[in-house]
Amino acid sequence: MAEPPIRLSAVRRSVKPHPLMTTHDREEAYGVPLLPEPPNQFSGFCGIKREMSLSGWVCVVTGASRGIGRGIALQLSEAGATVYITGRQEKTLTKTAAEVKERGGGCVPVVCDSTRDEDIEELFERIKREQNGRLDILVNNAYAGVQAIFENIEKKFWETDPSIWDSINNAGLRGHYFFSVYASRLMVAQGRGLIITISSMGGLRYLFSVPYGVGKAACDRLAADMAVELKRRGVVSVSLWPGAVQTELVSRFILEKGSTRWCKFKVQRCVCQWRNHRTEWEVHCQPGER
Repeated sequence: MAEPPIRLSAVRRSVKPHPLMTTHDREEAYGVPLLPEPPNQFSGFCGIKREMSLSGWVCVVTGASRGIGRGIALQLSEAGATVYITGRQEKTLTKTAAEVKERGGGCVPVVCDSTRDEDIEELFERIKREQNGRLDILVNNAYAGVQAIFENIEKKFWETDPSIWDSINNAGLRGHYFFSVYASRLMVAQGRGLIITISSMGGLRYLFSVPYGVGKAACDRLAADMAVELKRRGVVSVSLWPGAVQTELVSRFILEKGSTRWCKFKVQRCVCQWRNHRTEWEVHCQPGER
C-alpha cells in the first residue's frame, strides 16, 4: 500500500506565548513583548517571500525517516538547505534522502538512535568536521511513542505497564535534551542558531495518557528554559505544536476509526521569525490548539 502524503502546506496559525504564562510573566522572563497576530498568509509574514532561501544553511532533523520529520526535512531541502536526517532504520532513511535530493537540497542520512548517547555525540562530531562547525537549525522531532500510545489508548495509567513511560519519553524528551546540548555547543560558538522542539497541546491539558502529557509539558519547559540560557548567545529555542498531522503511522490507527481534521503547517514560520529577530521563545500552535 502506498504511503499517504504528509500534508504540510501553509495555513494561518496563531503565534502566542504559552497559555500558562501571563503577559507580565512572559515579558519578565524573556525580555521581549508579545507578538502581534500574524497576517492571513505565511507568504506575507515578516516581508519574506514564501520561497525563502536557505542555501548554504545546515540543518539537523531527528526522526526524519518518516512522518513529521520527513515532511520537515523535505520543506527545508526545498528551500536549499543541507539537511542531516536521523533515524534508526537505514532503509527508510535512504528513501527519505532520495526524496530530499529530488527537491534540490543536500541530504546526509545518518543512522542514529536517539536513545543512544554515543550515536548523538558522533553525529555532531561529524557535522563539526564536514561543515566546519556550522549548524543553523536543529529540529527535535524523534519520537518512538506513537504505537505505545495507541495500543494503550483505552487504559488508565495504573492499568498499563510502567515501561510505557520509557517507550514514550526516552527517544522524545530525553533525546531532545541530548541533541540540544550538542547542537547548542556549535550554535553558541558561532553566535546564532535555532532549536525547534516538536511538542503538542498535550503539555497543557489531558491528551492520550499521563506519560504523554507529562512528556510534552516537559518539552515545552525544555524549550522555554533553554531560551533563557541561550538568550544572550544569539540562539533561539521554540516549541512547535503541529496538531494532528496525517503521518503514515497515525493514519494506520486513526483512519480506520473514522475521519479527523488534519492540521497543516510550515516549519519555515519558525525560521522566518528567527531570521527577523521576532522571537526568543514562543509556543507555535495550530488554530483550536490553545
